Order: sequence, then structure tokens, then C-alpha cells
Amino acid sequence: MFSNYWKKKQDGRFDMLHHTLEKMVGREAEFRREVDARHEKRLDNIESLLSSRFESRLSTIEGQLKGMNGTLSIIKEWFVNNAGKKLGGG
Repeated sequence: MFSNYWKKKQDGRFDMLHHTLEKMVGREAEFRREVDARHEKRLDNIESLLSSRFESRLSTIEGQLKGMNGTLSIIKEWFVNNAGKKLGGG
């Protein structure tokens, strides 16, 4: 009789511990999901910002290169016109 009482008491304690641990694990899992969601949102924002800045810089570089076309054409023309004179016929 004493052993049944002790067994029931231990089973009750085990069940209570099991239930408490389940709740703790559930809360921890929910917390982790929330943290993951925040991190994912933050990464999306960072990715969007970097992409926007990269596009802006590429656009600026492209504009600068287009602006240099005239100067490069003049330099190229000068070399074409003057290279023969300097090398051989001068």
C-alpha cells in the first residue's frame, strides 16, 4: 500500500514536471520564432538598402563614364593623328 502511494506521488510529480517543461519549451520555441522573424525582417531591410545604394553608385559611375566619352574620343583622335608623325615621319 505504501509503495502504491509513493508511486502515485512520484507519477504526479513527474507529470507536473513534464507539463512545466512542455510549457517552457513551447515559450522558448515561440520566442525563437519571433527572434527569427525580426532578424529576417532586418536582413530584408539591409538587403534592400544595400541594393538601392549599389544601384545609385552604378548609375553615378555610368553617368561619369558617359561624360568621359567626348574627352576619350578627342584623346584617341589626337593619338591616331600624331602617332605616325612621332614614330616615323616627323
